Amino acid sequence: MIQFRNTVIGYSKPLLETGDLQLNSGLVYTLIGKNGIGKTTLFNTFLGLIPTISGSIWIDEQNMHRLSNQQRSQKIAFVPSRFEGVQHLTTRDYIAMGRAPYTNVFGKLNASDWEVVDSVITQLR
Repeated sequence: MIQFRNTVIGYSKPLLETGDLQLNSGLVYTLIGKNGIGKTTLFNTFLGLIPTISGSIWIDEQNMHRLSNQQRSQKIAFVPSRFEGVQHLTTRDYIAMGRAPYTNVFGKLNASDWEVVDSVITQLR
């Protein structure tokens, strides 16, 4: 579960205020809106790339901004849709990128990681 607790996001001025918002596990949510309204800023704040102006974001009852980068990456999988210098990835390789927080320093996936990837693909069918 993800909770936004009176969260205000933005840079020099607020772009978006969430109030108290709860996103429950197992559901799919869609974020739509005009350009410049704060969609990307919301994602960047959730990913820990920029701080909140006020309020807090919680996942599984843990304050996101108090988690280490590794702890955060094990709770949130985000892979951008574009990569500089990479023109083609298979769907399987793209999904496998979500296993990065669970690999060794070289990022090599083992048989267990590939089983997780294949399980995700099966669930998405």
